[in-house]
Amino acid sequence: MEFTKPDMDLHFHRARVYKRGKFGDDRLQVRILPQMADIPQSELENLPKFPCLFKNMVLNCRQEATSNEKYSSGNLVDGKDNADYVCVLCNKDFTYGYVLCLENAFYDYMDTPHKDSWGFSYIKDYINNRGMGDSALDYDNLVVQAMPSTEDGGMVEFYNWKNGNKYIINRSGSCIMILQDKVYIRAGSPGKNGSKNPFSAIEMSGSKIVIKTKLLDINSEKTILGHHGQYLLGTAVSTPFAAEGRNFFPVKDIAV
Repeated sequence: MEFTKPDMDLHFHRARVYKRGKFGDDRLQVRILPQMADIPQSELENLPKFPCLFKNMVLNCRQEATSNEKYSSGNLVDGKDNADYVCVLCNKDFTYGYVLCLENAFYDYMDTPHKDSWGFSYIKDYINNRGMGDSALDYDNLVVQAMPSTEDGGMVEFYNWKNGNKYIINRSGSCIMILQDKVYIRAGSPGKNGSKNPFSAIEMSGSKIVIKTKLLDINSEKTILGHHGQYLLGTAVSTPFAAEGRNFFPVKDIAV
C-alpha cells in the first residue's frame, strides 16, 4: 500500500468557526471561506478540525453550529450571525493545518476609525482615578494582549512596553496592576451616578501595605502581626466593662 504525504505547501485562509473544541480534543472545526461556503448540511460534520499553531494555547469562541449556550440576558451565544472568524494556515486540500488566531472584523480600508478599537480613554481614567497612573500611560506605549467582550462581561489585559507596567482589568471593576514601584489589587464594581459600591483593595509598595475593605477575616492557626516577642491580651467577656477585677489572658495565637 502506497502512502502519499499531504501537500505541505501552506497558505493563509479566512475561516468561520463551525464548532468549538471539546474536552479531550481542543481543535476548532472550521469552515474555510469561500471554498466551503456552500457545503451541504449533510457534510458539515466533515469540515476540517485544526489545532492552534502555538503550543500550549487553546482557543474557544462563538461557533456557527447552534447550541444551548446562552448569555445571562437569555440571548443565544452561537449561530451563523454570531460566530467568530479565525485565520488558518493549511495546505491546498485542507487536510493539514493550524488555527493561528481569532480574526478582527475588517470594515473599510479607508480612513474611517476601526469600530472595535479598545476604550483607551475610559481605561486611562479608571486607572488614574484609582491613583495608579504613571507618567508613561500613553496610548503609544501600550500593547494589548487580550480584549474579550460579550454580553456577559469582558476584560482587557495590556502592558507598557516602555516601563514594563502590567494591567489586567475586568469590566466589573476588579483589577490587578503591577507597576514598577507598587502592586494594586482590587475587587468590586465602581459606583454609578455618584453612588459608591463596596470594594476591597490591597496596595503594596516597598515601604508599606495598605488594605481597604469593609470586613477583614483572617482564618489561621497562628497570626503574626509583629516580631517583638509579645502577645495581645484578651478576655472571654464581649461587652464593655471596667478593667478592675477582671482577668486578662495572653492570646498566644496572635504575636505582636
